[in-house]
Amino acid sequence: MRSVLITPLRAIGHIPVFLVMAFEIFTSPFTCWRAFPPDIRDDTASLWINRIQLMLDGRGEMRLGQWGSGGRWMEHPGKSPTSIIFDQGLSVIGKIGGRPHGTFILWGTEYGPGPIRNGRPAMQESPQDSLRYHPYIVYRDDTTRGHYSQWPRDLGAPIDDRGSPAILGDAMVWSVANGLDTVNTRSGIRAPHPRLPVEVRQAAFARAGTACDSVAVLANTVFFEWTIIAKGDSTIEDASLAFWTDIDIGDAWWDAPAFDSTGQFGYCLEMQPDAGAAVGYAILAGPVLRRKGDTALFLGKMRAGYG
Repeated sequence: MRSVLITPLRAIGHIPVFLVMAFEIFTSPFTCWRAFPPDIRDDTASLWINRIQLMLDGRGEMRLGQWGSGGRWMEHPGKSPTSIIFDQGLSVIGKIGGRPHGTFILWGTEYGPGPIRNGRPAMQESPQDSLRYHPYIVYRDDTTRGHYSQWPRDLGAPIDDRGSPAILGDAMVWSVANGLDTVNTRSGIRAPHPRLPVEVRQAAFARAGTACDSVAVLANTVFFEWTIIAKGDSTIEDASLAFWTDIDIGDAWWDAPAFDSTGQFGYCLEMQPDAGAAVGYAILAGPVLRRKGDTALFLGKMRAGYG
């Protein structure tokens, strides 16, 4: 089941654009359990601290787990986990000099790993650091687990006032990718098109939860936060963000998409008689752009001149 959410922006200059989205699965109660596997595998990190497990790579999309999809939901002991999402990702579209440009995710990604350095993709400018261009996972209550001691602040990873990782939620996966790399990509888009010189920093985070939290919203929710930085010499006009997701709840043929215009969120229902889940997405905070006289919350701090 395929869905696309498009958010219009204004022009993007050399300023970050900030977007927050919540991903939630609606479920029914079941017996308590908690058991999490290793969270790092090659260039993929497993965000799994509540009832949702997502396999996230360093290029803005999901990577297939051994169960055959990028995300799954833990229903109850004795029953196999349910696949919920095959893949998803954020695309950026805009015009430079009146000509459309874009970097897309659609059953593959056009983003290359790492940031933009000196106007070039990281894999071209600093190939000696290629092993560092992967997703980083950290935990709020355990500094010995994950990548706490390897936190890549020089790649743009967020830090707090003490210089330590600025962790959102109880577990967070952070990565940075760029739209200039045309070599180290794997895309489902076949038509040739010019890419956007943008750097996309993604933070996926969640609150801890067990099956005991069957009625708790945060036990069944994952949050995504993106910071998009234009690093070219020209302003990107008429920019838009398109969030694409391929929701597959169990057997995808039984999935039915819908949109709640009152609550402003999209979701997908499994329509089989014994179905027990629905996957939904909602935007919690839109882009933060320059706006004279306004003040906006950006990366945990109030910034004047933005709205």
